[in-house]
Amino acid sequence: MKLLLCALITFLLVIIFSAITQAQNSLTHNTGSLEVTTIDNGFIGDNYSGTYGGIVFNGNQNAMAMAGLIFGQYGACYGSNGAVFQDFYNEIPIAGFFSHPYFGQYAYYTLALSGNPGFKTFIETFSNTGQDFVFLRANISNDSMDIDDLYPGIFADWDIGSYPADRGGYVPSKNLFYMYENGGSNDSSYYGIMGIAVDSIPLAPGTVMGLITDSIAWNRLDFYNLMTSTAFDTITTDGDYRMYICLGPHFVPVGSTLVVDMAIVAGTSFTDLLVNAQDAINYASIVPVEKTNFIVSDFSLSQNFPNPFNPSTKIRYSVPQISKVIIKVFDVLGREVETLVNEEKSAGTYELEWNTESAAGGFLCRIKENDSFKIVSFSYRIKLSRSIDLDRLFIGF
Repeated sequence: MKLLLCALITFLLVIIFSAITQAQNSLTHNTGSLEVTTIDNGFIGDNYSGTYGGIVFNGNQNAMAMAGLIFGQYGACYGSNGAVFQDFYNEIPIAGFFSHPYFGQYAYYTLALSGNPGFKTFIETFSNTGQDFVFLRANISNDSMDIDDLYPGIFADWDIGSYPADRGGYVPSKNLFYMYENGGSNDSSYYGIMGIAVDSIPLAPGTVMGLITDSIAWNRLDFYNLMTSTAFDTITTDGDYRMYICLGPHFVPVGSTLVVDMAIVAGTSFTDLLVNAQDAINYASIVPVEKTNFIVSDFSLSQNFPNPFNPSTKIRYSVPQISKVIIKVFDVLGREVETLVNEEKSAGTYELEWNTESAAGGFLCRIKENDSFKIVSFSYRIKLSRSIDLDRLFIGF
């Protein structure tokens, strides 16, 4: 016999993912007053090239020469800094904007670390019309080893107005680093980057480290020392300054995820900046964005378990980007038995339980291969169009 099927009915699971997104290189959040461009290689605003939207408040000129995600670890630093290093590469392109239960604009992308592709960071950005802040979330994980002594953060080279006249400081009560043009002749606005939460737990006051300085870190050790500084100097002399910010240290066990929430905030004055920073803190506490298992590089449908089953079995599937997901059960004659999922899903791994009282139990689907029989974990993909994949998985019961 070339094929031994179940004595009763064999079922066919079909999962259809209709990817509704189009890959992009950058996206610009626009709240009506604040514009923040996110770039899919870890840069924020711009990367010194002048080709991206930057960070713009109330129609003023771009205030950001370059900003990017950075990680400190073991006395070194790596991440996105156009002047010194660029260690990230894009794995899942930036996608958005999408609707979100609490945000009008939601986007995401995934970074991997050069030389250590198991180290991944899933970036999510969120904004609402009428608010003077944009949330940024970094979901950090390593699927091959533990991550120890980790300091996630942001480096920002602000150029506000006439940038040789910039000044700045730190507000511990709000974990806020801020900068402004002294005198405000070209731009009277105030700009800041603040820590919000780690693993959905709000940060205690004064727990963000860093420095505003005119020093340029030309090597990884200098970067590490600046971003982990606790000097917190207030800048009272005009100059061209840079902002180094981080939270830590953190330990991330293999297979787990560290979620770090930060925000970019702006205000028409220092007082207005503090009000908007507090609004960001309040909004984050009222509307937390839940931690998810995010590192998914492709659509997948795993073998159901248990198999055989009677009367229920669990089915796990993964979605690499926000998509319309449909999972249906058919019999071998192609007749639809039941629809298990028919809704939009965010990136992540999901598990559902299918319960049917018609299962008789005790039978397996098997296929002959190389003169031996094995349980079918039989998957193949048919490309239906540019945006739809069809995965089929035989299961037995």
